[in-house]
Amino acid sequence: MVSQKDAELWLGLLDESSGVREAKVSATLLSWGVNCSRIAGLYRLSQADLDLLGISNKPIFTNGKAVDPVILATCYKTRFRIGDCIGPATKNWYSEFDRLNPSKDRATALNIFGKNLARSILIYQARGAVNDTLGPENITLGGEITDFEWIYIPGIPLPNGQSDEILRLRQAKEWIYFLESIHALAFNLSVDFSISNCINWAREEHKSLGHVQCGFIDAANEMGEIDDH
Repeated sequence: MVSQKDAELWLGLLDESSGVREAKVSATLLSWGVNCSRIAGLYRLSQADLDLLGISNKPIFTNGKAVDPVILATCYKTRFRIGDCIGPATKNWYSEFDRLNPSKDRATALNIFGKNLARSILIYQARGAVNDTLGPENITLGGEITDFEWIYIPGIPLPNGQSDEILRLRQAKEWIYFLESIHALAFNLSVDFSISNCINWAREEHKSLGHVQCGFIDAANEMGEIDDH
């Protein structure tokens, strides 16, 4: 159904312009060495396809603009995300985590996972990007960042037109999203961890990348100063 709140949002349908944007963000992140999902292609939905969805008339946004619906084909290492450890799928969730993060134990696996995720964030933030919606629901068990709608990259504004406004503050906020994501993963794995672990991971990856500058490491270091005392 069409959203009554947003000017250009149809719930359940992806507009072509949004799909093209996500593909650009994915390609850019991959070119930087970020661990993220890859967009394999965009496929237009015909009227026959829409009929199968119960949409007999061409969809229109509330602002009167026509929707050009597409299917976005995305490649992942796994379909499971951090937040998917619920219900009947739980057993498969654990199997997938162990397959994608082989280590002597899950505590070690969490350590490596956390470092790699911190590295990805540092890489794109150092280039002026930020993920305004990082969380357990859009990080796969392979450590891939996915769902690019609210990832800002220089030259690719957000759907609402926002670009680098208060960028450093938004980058710093991503540190909190990182902590929430690692906490959710550790909880699911029944592994003990501390914020000190996360601070150390960020500092180690920051050093290995040549002390890049961004809000994520600023926030980690600020919290680290409290932790150190």
